[in-house]
Amino acid sequence: MTPKSLLWLSQKLGIEQLLLETIIKTIREEKTGKPITVPIYSSRQKGERIINVPSESLKGIQERIQNRILVKPPNSHNAFGFSGGSIQDAINPHLGAEALWACDIKNAFPSTSFERVLAVFRRDFSPSVSR
Repeated sequence: MTPKSLLWLSQKLGIEQLLLETIIKTIREEKTGKPITVPIYSSRQKGERIINVPSESLKGIQERIQNRILVKPPNSHNAFGFSGGSIQDAINPHLGAEALWACDIKNAFPSTSFERVLAVFRRDFSPSVSR
């Protein structure tokens, strides 16, 4: 981890840089954590797989990353659908307009490329964090 990215991460996580370096070193030394066997719940696969349960220090870092970096950004007041709001809320600003066009986009998520998602994250995060 470069000093610049380590500094950024330590500031975002609210952990002193030296302490974060120590935690990262400890996590690297622990390597994989405690291996356990779990059943696979999938219609395509059957059997079991081995996973490595993260150490408590890694869990703590993961929770901070989730809560301080990967938090859901605020929704635009113009966004409806998965972000909430009713059909009436969506229509009200357009009442009285000469024309109104409504559509439902089929298969919208598969058409969203990795590059597009990356570009959205790069608005707020560095290239390495965005990736």
